[in-house]
Amino acid sequence: MATNRRHLRCGAVSIAVGAVVTMLVSWVAMLWPTCGGLLGWTNGDAYQLTQSSIKDECWVVMMAGNAWAQSVDYAELSGSLIVSQGKWPNELTSKIELDMLPSYLRPRSIDHLHLKANYRGSGWPCHAMMYSIVMEDGSSGSRTPLIVRGGVRLPPSFGAWPNVLPIMPVLPSFLINTLFYAIIWLGLTLGFSAWRSHRRIKRGKCAQCGYSREGLDAALPCPECGCVPKPARLQANLQTF
Repeated sequence: MATNRRHLRCGAVSIAVGAVVTMLVSWVAMLWPTCGGLLGWTNGDAYQLTQSSIKDECWVVMMAGNAWAQSVDYAELSGSLIVSQGKWPNELTSKIELDMLPSYLRPRSIDHLHLKANYRGSGWPCHAMMYSIVMEDGSSGSRTPLIVRGGVRLPPSFGAWPNVLPIMPVLPSFLINTLFYAIIWLGLTLGFSAWRSHRRIKRGKCAQCGYSREGLDAALPCPECGCVPKPARLQANLQTF
């Protein structure tokens, strides 16, 4: 019974560690490109964004990223607005359908876009967390309001724009990453526990708590924690059948 509780506790701790590592990896992968782009951050091409149900809107989508994070920028093409790559709307021969983009890197509809938007996802081996920044036309004044969804804005002194910490999980990717890191942690924990127990037994100590078994019969349980040596425990199990 105690062994089962110990295994359940070990599994619960592994899952918790997996979730924490998933978030930390996502945060580092999200913020690292803004601090120098040392993870192979590359800028992709620009595409004209289309949606089968909407014909009048003219938007451009620009993608960038690496294996750890991906960024998708949406910009409205109207009047004299030029794409950052220096192309006019009629020069964007490549088109991409909105539904072709991952659901966490796009709005539900082009109608939900206003002036400009940025969607980012990060994590490894899957993109597990995301956030979006939407720029809307201000009803008054010259400043364009920024609306952050699924993230927390960091102080400007932290680094380059946008400095947003993602807090929105991407399912099922978040669960996949959590299990991935939980299995790694569980394997390391069990491996270290087996090595420690073997080392204690060789030194004549209790495999579980490290209490000295000097002078004790090999079949007697540990007086400190009650752990029964494996040969004696195996013999007791055989006698019950």
